[in-house]
Amino acid sequence: MTELFLQYAGDVPDKYAFKEDGRLTEYGPAQNDGTAPGAIFCGRAGDCVKAQEAAFIILGRNGKETQRGYLKTDKYCPGDRLPVQIIAPADGEKPARLTDNITLSGRFAVLKLSGRLQDFKVDISKKISGAERRAAVCAYGEKLSGIYSWYRSPESDPGIYVNGLIMRTACEDAAEDEILNDACKLKNMLDRIRAAYTDHVKNGSEGLLYAPDAEERFENDYPGIKIIRGDEGLFERERIDREYARLSGRKVLLPSGGNIIIDRTEALTAIDVNSASASARTREELILNTNLEAAEEIARQLRLRKITGIVLCDLINMDSDADKSTILHKFRTLFSQDPAKTEAFGFTKLGLLEISRKRSVIS
Repeated sequence: MTELFLQYAGDVPDKYAFKEDGRLTEYGPAQNDGTAPGAIFCGRAGDCVKAQEAAFIILGRNGKETQRGYLKTDKYCPGDRLPVQIIAPADGEKPARLTDNITLSGRFAVLKLSGRLQDFKVDISKKISGAERRAAVCAYGEKLSGIYSWYRSPESDPGIYVNGLIMRTACEDAAEDEILNDACKLKNMLDRIRAAYTDHVKNGSEGLLYAPDAEERFENDYPGIKIIRGDEGLFERERIDREYARLSGRKVLLPSGGNIIIDRTEALTAIDVNSASASARTREELILNTNLEAAEEIARQLRLRKITGIVLCDLINMDSDADKSTILHKFRTLFSQDPAKTEAFGFTKLGLLEISRKRSVIS
């Protein structure tokens, strides 16, 4: 069972946490101030580094400081205004990471937006099973595209264009009226965003266009989830803060006495697995059991710490190819339950397990 805990500061969600079968799997601030992933801005291109195919986008001002983000692109010149979306928040001296391929999510559908007019396409969640149902959902998605026809016309310039529609997993068991209502709700949100964007362009300014509501976002992404709401003492009563503190250190203990060491660098995250005080009847059994426990904890830690990008795991060396296959299958099974796209590619010649985890996912 998956539970969502939302701690409020007054009327505003302050922190959130997920527990799956009683184990903490996600934890973080429930930001709704334009700094969290999903926030959409009217930005202005500042420094454009052609050699890196990148641009630093001015998003506006936060108090006395100018808020900037980093966009991987070579399509813009200094001074260009464009709609952008945060995909990873600022971290220390690192600016927020941005995309100009924007998504606006509802419960059943996701709009694919940008500041450029492109060919329109309907995509279906891979989790929707059955050829007949997939075809029906796709056909209905094509019908819904008419709602956004004005946003696919050059007449909407300067504006934000709808370049695609993603039918989410929740469509599999939904009635057409439910999907239609959700699509209309997205249209109303888009109208407000576009109006704000047009004002910024006319005024020559930058600023926030849209910040996702934390509770609504979670309800869209996890329909039917059990939500526990509470005041500022909720996380203390549920011992969530205490559990997170225990799990967020550099060394994390495993149930049998082993441990994992997590080091994050600019380029990648390195995870070392140690047997430490673990014991078993044979060396092979000790290694396999410790690596299996480590796999469970590593899968949880990637979500809990919001680790993305390249991950290299130095598991305890296994001589048996069968044991390596067992561990790889374990990781892939665990990653199939991760909301973000996470892949285990296999072992390198040095025996390191290669993993990648994307920053966002739409299901």
